[in-house]
Amino acid sequence: MADVRITQLVKRYGDNEVVRGLDLHVQDGEIVCLLGPSGCGKTTTLRMVAGLETPSGGTVHIGDQLASGPGTFVPPEKRQLGMVFQSYAVWPHMTVLDNVTFPLKVAGRDADAADLARKALASVKLEGLEARYPHQLSGGQQQRVALARALVAEPRVLLLDEPLSNLDARLREEMRDEIRALVKRIGVTVIFVTHDQEEALGLSDRVAVMERGVIQQLDTPEGLYERPANGLVARFVGTLNELRAERTLHGAAVAGVDVAASPTTGAPDSGACVLAFRPENARLGEAGIPGEIVAKAYLGPTVRYRVRIDGQPVLVDGPRNLAVGDAVHVAVDRALVLAS
Repeated sequence: MADVRITQLVKRYGDNEVVRGLDLHVQDGEIVCLLGPSGCGKTTTLRMVAGLETPSGGTVHIGDQLASGPGTFVPPEKRQLGMVFQSYAVWPHMTVLDNVTFPLKVAGRDADAADLARKALASVKLEGLEARYPHQLSGGQQQRVALARALVAEPRVLLLDEPLSNLDARLREEMRDEIRALVKRIGVTVIFVTHDQEEALGLSDRVAVMERGVIQQLDTPEGLYERPANGLVARFVGTLNELRAERTLHGAAVAGVDVAASPTTGAPDSGACVLAFRPENARLGEAGIPGEIVAKAYLGPTVRYRVRIDGQPVLVDGPRNLAVGDAVHVAVDRALVLAS
C-alpha cells in the first residue's frame, strides 16, 4: 500500500482551469471518493494521479515517490497503479485468463502469470470462467475481470473511474459492497470518481465533494450528509428542501408559524432567511406549518409527498394513507440548517 499526497494540483486546457490548486491526502488503505457533477474536475484529477494527464502545476506523491512535479513526470507504467475504467476496457479478442495475465506478461512475469491471474480471479469470484471471452460474460462479470486485471500485479494504489455506472441498480449495489469488502481484505489504497452520491456514501471511508476544480468538503459519509459545509454540498449529497422564512428571536417562522430552529450565531433576530432540511427531518401531523399535498410518490420503503407550504414546494416522507389535495401540517425537526 501507499498513501497519495496531492498538493496545489492545477490543470489548465488553454484558458480553462479545470483543477484549481487542489490539496488531498489519501491515507494508506483508505478508500476516498471524488464526488461531483460532470465537469467538476474529478476525472481529470484521477487521470493526473494515474499519469494519463500532465499537471499544469502542483505535485503528486505516491508513497515516497514524486510522480509529478516541477521537472518530474513518472510515466503511468512506472507508478505501480491499477486502474479500472468506466467502460471496463477488457480486450474482446482475449479470454478472461489472458485479459488478467496481460499486465504481468508486459512486466516480464510470464512464469507465474497464470497462477497469479487465477488467484486474482478467485478473489473476485470468477473461478471456472478463465476460458470465456468478454462477450460471453454479463456486465458485472466483465467489471470483475477488469478489477482482477487491475489487482493482479499488486498495485500500491487502485484507481476506479465511474466503476459501476454501466450496471443496473441491483447489480450496482451488490458490486459496491463486494468491491469494498475485497479491497479492505486485500489492503490497497483506493481513489475513485463518481457522480452517484449513493455509490460514494456506500463505498468510501471519506468523500471529497468537488465543484469547479475545488474540493468543497472532505469528510466521512456521515459528516457530509449530517454536517454539510455549505449549501452546495448539502444540495448535492442527498435531497434538500429550502424554505423561505423570517428570522425571529428564537429561530424562524414560516407562514406565521414558529419553526424549532436555532438562529445562526451572530445573525439578526429579524429579516429573511432560508431553512434547509432533509425530507426525513420533517414529519406530517396535526401540528406545524399548514400546507397541501400536491404530489405523491411511492418509493417502496416510504412514500414521499410534495407539499406546498406558503406557495413553496417541499418534500416530506409520510404515511401511505394520504392523497393529493389533502390539507396537512409539516413539523420540522431541529436537525435543519438555518441560512441567510
